[in-house]
Amino acid sequence: MHLQYIRQSETREAELSVDPGRRITTEDLLEMIELAIENLPEQCRRVFKMSRYEHLSYNEIAERLGISPHTVQFHISEALSRLRKLMPALLFFI
Repeated sequence: MHLQYIRQSETREAELSVDPGRRITTEDLLEMIELAIENLPEQCRRVFKMSRYEHLSYNEIAERLGISPHTVQFHISEALSRLRKLMPALLFFI
């Protein structure tokens, strides 16, 4: 996933860098983060979005998806770990 994201980011950077002196905007970075989230495994992405975008508790997510709160915790940890690994690539664009 990391390599795939970097390739997509490089393509995105080329699209964004019409002017070689152009700086990447906050909006551009947010778009890259959203792309990274969309590339998470399906269940991991679903759990992460429910937690971060809908502000649901682990128990609420577990109940809605019919999984244990421990599984919810695992998916959140996995999503955050994958996103953290991408931070150096994102910081490269700043």
